[in-house]
Amino acid sequence: MQCAKCGADLQPGATVCPSCETRVVPTRKSVAAPRKRASAPAAPAASPAVPAVPAASAQRPTSAGRPAWQVPALLAVVAVVVAVSGWVVFSVFNTGANTPEGAALRVMQAYAVYDARGMLNNMTHASLTATDQATFEKQAADTKVANKGVDLLKDIAVTKVTVDPKNPNVATVQLTESILDAKTGKYALRNETLSLVKQDGKWLVKLF
Repeated sequence: MQCAKCGADLQPGATVCPSCETRVVPTRKSVAAPRKRASAPAAPAASPAVPAVPAASAQRPTSAGRPAWQVPALLAVVAVVVAVSGWVVFSVFNTGANTPEGAALRVMQAYAVYDARGMLNNMTHASLTATDQATFEKQAADTKVANKGVDLLKDIAVTKVTVDPKNPNVATVQLTESILDAKTGKYALRNETLSLVKQDGKWLVKLF
């Protein structure tokens, strides 16, 4: 923009010429400032991608992070362990215990299934020779064949245990059991009394 009188350059918006001090009459052209074309609004910043939620798997994890199929499997294992543990506890406190009752039950249970070696292992048999023991085992095997493998005894139960008050290494055990009648194939109730002795820390049924 220039002064209309002297032609001096004027600053935008000036009302007096700095050279000749002539009043500047603004024109429409000088007043109107060029309008800038509005720029397109900036695109909004892209939001972070949200990962898709995976579909439920067939093996849905449990709260512990295990697949669902492992839960019943673990329960089955626990059930087996409990059952085996119960059997072990029963054996230890009954037939497996080193007590007069335990020794008596082991002998009678071996007798029930014609287990001559099992009987001898829980009886005092030092007086038997090797030939005697072999004969005893053969007789048991022959009897098992004759009875067609049917158990000789069943329903074995201890009814009373008495330890000699004068000698704690001597005891008697009273039992009841049902014994097989080979002729009829039926069982008859029978009472049994066994004498026991403790030798080298182990309770044994006296053979004689």
